[in-house]
Amino acid sequence: MFTTHKERAAGHPIVLFVLATLLGLYCSLSFGADVDQDQSPVPGPLPSDVDCIARPIRLSHPIIESLRSALAAHESGRLRDALRHWGEIDTQGAGQGWKLVSQGAAHLYLGELDGAAVALEEAVTVAPENAVVHYFLGLLQRERAARIAAPGPSAAANEVRLAFVPSEESRPRLLPQLPEERLREAGAELELAIRHSAEIDPAEPVMQFTGNQPAAPSVGELLVALHADNFVGKAHGLLAHRCLDEGLPEAAESHVDLAHRHGIPVPSGYRLIGRMYESQGRDGDAFRAYQKAALNGDGLANPGGTDEEDMRRIFEKIL
Repeated sequence: MFTTHKERAAGHPIVLFVLATLLGLYCSLSFGADVDQDQSPVPGPLPSDVDCIARPIRLSHPIIESLRSALAAHESGRLRDALRHWGEIDTQGAGQGWKLVSQGAAHLYLGELDGAAVALEEAVTVAPENAVVHYFLGLLQRERAARIAAPGPSAAANEVRLAFVPSEESRPRLLPQLPEERLREAGAELELAIRHSAEIDPAEPVMQFTGNQPAAPSVGELLVALHADNFVGKAHGLLAHRCLDEGLPEAAESHVDLAHRHGIPVPSGYRLIGRMYESQGRDGDAFRAYQKAALNGDGLANPGGTDEEDMRRIFEKIL
C-alpha cells in the first residue's frame, strides 16, 4: 500500500517528538550519575600541590619569642638573662614603655640603682601616665633613701621586692632617719601609680603587631613576671608606712584598709596603727585597729595572741 506525499509529511512531527524524548532520557541517564557524584558530601583528598598550603601553620615571631623568654627569666629570677632578652627587642609606642619599665625593675631588683634610674626616667617620658612606671619609680626613691641612710647593700632589698607593709620587728631597722626628700618623692610616685591604675588593662598585649602574627604576652602576664601584679595594694601598704612615720594614724589606717581590700596581708600594719593611737590616748581607735589586726591575722584564731592581748588591755582601759 502506498502513502501519499501529504500523509508522509503529516507523520514527521510524531517521529521527531519520539526521537527528542528518547534523546533527553538518554542524556539524563548518562550525566545524572556524574552530577550526583560531584555533589557528594564527602570531600575527596586535596591535590598534593594544595594540601601543604591548607595545613595549619604555627606562626612565630622573633620579637615575641624574645619577649616570652624575657618574662620567663624575670619570673625565675634570672635578671641578667631578662635584660639580655629585652636588649634583643626593638619596640615603639606603648611597647617601648613596657620594655623600659621591665629593664628598670630588673636593675632595681639587682640593686643597680643607677641603671634603674636611667631606664625608669626614660620610661616616664615615653609613658607619663603608665601607673606601673610610677610604682617602680616610688620603689626606686625608697631604695635610694635606704642607701643614703645605710651605705652599702641595702637592708631593705626584700621590702623593695615584696613591697608589703613591713612587720613591726623590721620597721625600726629599715626606716629610721631616711632622707625626707627621697621619701616625699617616693610617696608622690606611689600616689600617681594609684591614680593612674585604672588605665592599666591586664588583658591588653604588651606590644601590637600588624598582619597575621601570634598574640604577644599580655600586660597582666608581664606584671606577674615583674612581681607587680598587685601593685596598687602594695603601693597603699607603703603609703601607710609613710603616714605612720609622719604620725598620721588615720591616714595610715585608710591606706591599710585599701591594701587589705586589694589582697595584701596587713595585720602588722593595723598593729602599728593601734599602738600609735594608744600612744596618743585614743583608746577607742586603738581598740578598732587591734580588732582589725586580729581579724586579718591569726589573733582570734590563736587565743592569747598579741592582738587579743592588746584588745583586752585596751578594753579594760576603756571600762
